[in-house]
Amino acid sequence: MPRFTAPYPLFFNPSVAQSGTPGIADRPDFPPGGSWFLHLNSNPSAPSSAMALRSFGVQSQPIDDARGRLWTRSTQLFITTSINIRVPFFFSSGTFATARTAAAFSYFVEEFDASFRFVRAVTMPGEIVVVRQDFWWFSGSQTFTPVSSGPGFTIPNPVRGVLTATPNFFYRVWVDLNADIRAQGFGPGGGSSAIAQLAWDIDAIEVLFV
Repeated sequence: MPRFTAPYPLFFNPSVAQSGTPGIADRPDFPPGGSWFLHLNSNPSAPSSAMALRSFGVQSQPIDDARGRLWTRSTQLFITTSINIRVPFFFSSGTFATARTAAAFSYFVEEFDASFRFVRAVTMPGEIVVVRQDFWWFSGSQTFTPVSSGPGFTIPNPVRGVLTATPNFFYRVWVDLNADIRAQGFGPGGGSSAIAQLAWDIDAIEVLFV
């Protein structure tokens, strides 16, 4: 089983999709190459939203671990991760307006043929939901306790593999974090606010073909 540790050869950190000037803190964290800090905070005086995708990835081929040679038959791809979720904070408040705060980890796999031409992309089932809350707040506020926090979390694989790996093909495995906030702000007649914050380490990504 190929086991990859930070720093990872692949990363994908596109610009945060936003509207209404939310507050954003978005940066690589320590240790480098597998860690990130993200803080999304809605604008307190006007409607705003922010959605972020942060990914770390590795690349592998179907290998027989017992013999250390490329497989000559089709196999099933399975992934194991060690994710350390640090300093999570999620908050939502409001009066007569909607608010949302959410963050979840999942797998995304890209397949390339033996000549490294793109074949397909697959979003794997299974995820770690740190927080996913949708509320219509009429009054009051709430700080959400994350479902998962701490070291050693892994995104669950399906009971049966859903991606059949072809011999001599290449596979890019991404560990994605999707996080977002949406809130109406505090104008006349009430509003809402939201915060989504966490830092995380991708300690290891293991890719198994069986």
